Amino acid sequence: MLTVKNKKKSILENKEELLKKKKKIKRIKRTATFLIILISILITLCLKLPYFNIASIEVEGNQNLRTEYIIEASKIAVGRNIFLTKKNEAISNIKNNPYATNVKIKTKFPNKINIVVTERQASFYIKSKEEFFIIDKDGIVLEKVKKIENNNLIYINDLEFKNVELGGKIELKNPERISTINNLCNTIYEYNKNEKRKINTIGLNNFVDIKLYCDGDLYINIGTEENLNEKLTKAINILKNEQLQGIKGYVDVSFDGNPVIYRN
Repeated sequence: MLTVKNKKKSILENKEELLKKKKKIKRIKRTATFLIILISILITLCLKLPYFNIASIEVEGNQNLRTEYIIEASKIAVGRNIFLTKKNEAISNIKNNPYATNVKIKTKFPNKINIVVTERQASFYIKSKEEFFIIDKDGIVLEKVKKIENNNLIYINDLEFKNVELGGKIELKNPERISTINNLCNTIYEYNKNEKRKINTIGLNNFVDIKLYCDGDLYINIGTEENLNEKLTKAINILKNEQLQGIKGYVDVSFDGNPVIYRN
């Protein structure tokens, strides 16, 4: 008898446990359904309410690329819902321009977009036929123009290259020569900051007869790449000498020893 009673009790307890589980499952389903409906309503509101329409687009970090160009290239438009912004597509569109090396797009809720651009900087320019190509320190071709607007940019003459493609890397016979060009340009830009007589052109002549051309009919004969930094230091010191301001002719620092100044 005791055994039968225990079995009946066990069966009843199991039934109660099953009922509790069923009730719990029903509560979970009701809660889940409620949450799904609530989330659906919130998503619909976020996508439909004018409160989340983009009111302004700000651009930071651009010096060469116009703000209007960047916004247009991103295809992000004022009035469009902020949640529908395709950031990866916008970044890719902007980076199609060679000047843009890095792009970040930040969402400022409820209705502002911030585009932060890191640009490549022009280092020098070259000429091919009737067109000018602006190049950065890594040899990337940034721009092709008919006329150079930036008068402070250094012109590289007699540079031998195979191919110039916008957004690509300039093909030099010796790719390592780009570091020599950068060395020359950096020194010249530092000198040009504070001096009236500017160096505006570098004649490379296969890197065996390098010349720096200045304003006012003066050039510096550097010669080969050997001891380049030492030669540049000599040339800069001569150009800064107040007693030699306004001279015409050339200064020869291509050999060991004291530089020679030839006046016209």
